[in-house]
Amino acid sequence: FSKAWFIWPMVALLAVMGLGLLGAFTVSLPTTAYRFSPRHDTFGGNFFWGALTAVLATPCTAPLLPPLLIWAASHKALVGVPAMLMVGVGMAFPYLILSAFPEAARRFPRSGPWAELFKQMMGFLLLVAAMYFGAGRVIHGPDFWWLVSATVAVAGFYLMARTVQLSKSAGAVAVSATLAVAMIGASLWWSARMTGLGRPAMAL
Repeated sequence: FSKAWFIWPMVALLAVMGLGLLGAFTVSLPTTAYRFSPRHDTFGGNFFWGALTAVLATPCTAPLLPPLLIWAASHKALVGVPAMLMVGVGMAFPYLILSAFPEAARRFPRSGPWAELFKQMMGFLLLVAAMYFGAGRVIHGPDFWWLVSATVAVAGFYLMARTVQLSKSAGAVAVSATLAVAMIGASLWWSARMTGLGRPAMAL
């Protein structure tokens, strides 16, 4: 992550994936790709199903894995490797639960406007991660945190505006407003803390 040849492709990947989740473009795979269904009763089928799951989980794991990789790389292999393995355990755990309790899958929320809004917020999360890595390389010092906060603010306002469009319920609007205020407030507080805004000036 200290090398420009690595960090800029990572920023581009996060930004493209974020825009895709926001609906800027749609990628259609060949028809044969949708017919791919590994068998669950064979070792090879389970292996390829796990690989497919890892690929599909990329939008969710992309903002979380880079900080974990940085943390794991800064520790001994005895600590870093098990930490990365736990990511795989965590991704596999829901499948273990659903295998034991198949009826639980029927309680999952169905696709619809609220699921679309959740996907869009995940897109904003990727854009925040892209801004963090990109702005941190361009702006020297902690001031890049304000650009990260600006991205979070856009996400918060979008959440409130979209909720008002989707629901006339005061409860839903109140929940989204609370989440938005918490997101923006926490981001501004962290940026102010990192940049030293509000600290008393040292007497000369």
